[in-house]
Amino acid sequence: EFCSECRQKWHPYRDCADEQKFKEKEAENDQLNQAFFQQHQMVRCPRCGIVIEKTSGCNSIQHKCKKENEAEYTTIYVCHCCGEYLKDHDHEKENGQNHFPKGPFELCRKMNSK
Repeated sequence: EFCSECRQKWHPYRDCADEQKFKEKEAENDQLNQAFFQQHQMVRCPRCGIVIEKTSGCNSIQHKCKKENEAEYTTIYVCHCCGEYLKDHDHEKENGQNHFPKGPFELCRKMNSK
């Protein structure tokens, strides 16, 4: 459903101007959260959304993940640098490229390219 006035997603509890302010504040909060996560070595799980904190070790974080609709936990691996889901702990190559070209204790390829 969409609002006929602003052509954005339907917002039944706020007028269009308040909805715009809300979205701007939400975007600002997202940026602050990202900065906080980076400063405190945290990343969100790309599968379930929970915040994961790196305490030690390499940049491939093992995480027991469970979505709301699942009965059991699944062990997954997440890149601490960029938050991307990794296929396995051995940093499996994708398209001939390793996710950590200089090793798992260094920045991943996505962060190296920035």
